[in-house]
Amino acid sequence: MGLAGTIPPHVGNLSFLVSLSVANNSFFGFVLSELSRLDRLKEIDFSFNSFNGEIPSSLGLLSRLQLLILRDNSFTGTIPSSLCNISSLRKIYLGFNTLTGFMPSSMFNLSSLQVISLPENKLSGPIPSIFFDMPSLQCKQLYFLGLWDNNFKGKLPPEIGNLTMLSTLDIGINNFEGAIPSEIGNLRNLEYFFVSRNNFTGWIPYEIFNISSLQLISMAVNKLSGQLPSNIGLFLPNLKFLYVGDNKLSGTIPNSISNASQLLEINKLSGQIPPCISNLTSLRELYVGFNQLSSVVPLSLWSLIDIQVVNLSSNFLSGSLSFHIGDMKVLQVLDLSINQLGGDIPTTIGGLKDLVNLSLADNRLEGSIPKSFGIMVSLEYLDLSNNQLYGEIPKSLEALLYLRFLNVSFNKLRGKIPTGGPFVNFSATSFISNDALCGAPRLQVSPCKQGLAPPKVSTKVHRLEYILPTIGLLILGVFAVLFWTKCKKRKAKSSSEVELPPLVTWRRVSQQELIRATEGFSLNNLIGEGSFGSVYKGTLSDGTNVAIKVLNLLVEGAFPRLNIMIDVAAALEYLHFGNATPIVHCDLKPSNVLLDEDMVAHVADFGIAKLMGDGDSMTQTMTLATIGYMAPEYGLEGIVSTRGDVYSYGILLMETFTSKRPTDSMFTGGMSLKHWIEESLPISVTESF
Repeated sequence: MGLAGTIPPHVGNLSFLVSLSVANNSFFGFVLSELSRLDRLKEIDFSFNSFNGEIPSSLGLLSRLQLLILRDNSFTGTIPSSLCNISSLRKIYLGFNTLTGFMPSSMFNLSSLQVISLPENKLSGPIPSIFFDMPSLQCKQLYFLGLWDNNFKGKLPPEIGNLTMLSTLDIGINNFEGAIPSEIGNLRNLEYFFVSRNNFTGWIPYEIFNISSLQLISMAVNKLSGQLPSNIGLFLPNLKFLYVGDNKLSGTIPNSISNASQLLEINKLSGQIPPCISNLTSLRELYVGFNQLSSVVPLSLWSLIDIQVVNLSSNFLSGSLSFHIGDMKVLQVLDLSINQLGGDIPTTIGGLKDLVNLSLADNRLEGSIPKSFGIMVSLEYLDLSNNQLYGEIPKSLEALLYLRFLNVSFNKLRGKIPTGGPFVNFSATSFISNDALCGAPRLQVSPCKQGLAPPKVSTKVHRLEYILPTIGLLILGVFAVLFWTKCKKRKAKSSSEVELPPLVTWRRVSQQELIRATEGFSLNNLIGEGSFGSVYKGTLSDGTNVAIKVLNLLVEGAFPRLNIMIDVAAALEYLHFGNATPIVHCDLKPSNVLLDEDMVAHVADFGIAKLMGDGDSMTQTMTLATIGYMAPEYGLEGIVSTRGDVYSYGILLMETFTSKRPTDSMFTGGMSLKHWIEESLPISVTESF
């Protein structure tokens, strides 16, 4: 009714009141103790208001109360143990507040209790097994137990299997650990089982899959291992959702997989997608990305004409796309990115009129972009990057009025970039590194020449074989500085025998390997977050530990920062490896990086640059670079090498992303920009090596 204000104490005089509901208003203040005088009261509903303070313990005097709803307010403090004296209480909803402390141990002595709903508070502590001990268990009618999004910890006691009437068990988003007890299998009436986002370990108990009444199983984001039981589809006829993603499950996908929507991504599942998947005619969502699936995509997959979401990204799937892909008329999301798919994109894909999100990035697709894309009228997200597509970008894509994201970078496309429809909003990031695209200057490609064929080489070329080492320099630039002072230096008897410490060997790292190294950029591998992105830890295929910065390109300014540093790294790569005689710049710093009108970076001022001799990896000179950007060996030994430029680049990179100059007044004594960043990291990067 849009009411506001506080509850007047005179309500306590309504002695014949049976039900009091002020839900969905704007009341605030404390819940009055005067309510305890209403001894005929059976129902209290104060939900969706702004009541605050503690829940008054005097409510425990309401001996006839059956329903207590205080959810979605701002209550604080603990749950009054006096509520457990109300033997008539059937349903208690205290969720979405800021309650703290433990659950009262006597709550499970209420013989009439059917619903306990306490989600999204700050309740803590373990759940004592005495809560479920059958001799003292009184709440045999309990069918709903909701404790999600709190701070509960400890193990889930096996006595929970005594709550045989339970139909919903939700303890997700807590800190529970240990194994999921097999006694869960005793809950024969269980329909909804949520334990996601905890720290459960061990195998998934097979007993769970014997509960034929289950409609939803959610065990995602834990540390569960082992294999999926082979009887999933045989004994769970009512299952609609199976969420076990972001665990450590291995083995193959069972042939008896059920019709339930599958979330199996971010695991270690291997083998093939079962060909019998065509039998799952009721399947609506399939997520098996970030696994180790191989072989070809079975033709039977494309026969699922009623499926809405298919995510097979980040596997080792090969083969070509079937022309039957166009039969999935209601498909809304298709993600096949980061696989080994080849061949042409079938023109029949244009038949997916309901498709909103399509990603075929990081494959080996060839041929042209089908003009039929232009009739996919619902498309909002299209990623075809990192393939071998050639030809022109079809003008028909201008008809995709809802398209808000496009990426066709790192292909072999040429010709004029369309200008109508959604293309007016796309930036240069959508088109970088193609053979010969032309268009507006803001897209950082060559202008299209009237009456002439498009130029063969664009103004700024970033070929894949150049970009990957550049990314390596980006990573190496930071770690070169971190390693420099940790490596031991040795000075020989003569200056000609000075030996620099070896720097860590770097190599090209593909995006797919980075994804696997971080387990799909799992939250478990997150080190820290900043204004422009996140840092993840990971282990490469050769066992090397790395830290990976992932920029959020949706944040204004994130990509042009990145572009500038890529330009500088590309310039260094050219100086060091692009000629028979390597060139060392010797004085890389911000004032020697110039930006043109298109924000393209150029390295300038070669006044003290040095040419390396035949086969020389270093030389001695009296040249001194700028303090703060100069590698320690310049000052100590007068050493010049390409590694010194890498060191300077690392300092420049740190300055770019922290806005702190190495000569800042805060860096005195033993503190430097390098040490400051090193100590600021939540986990020391150098210790990972």
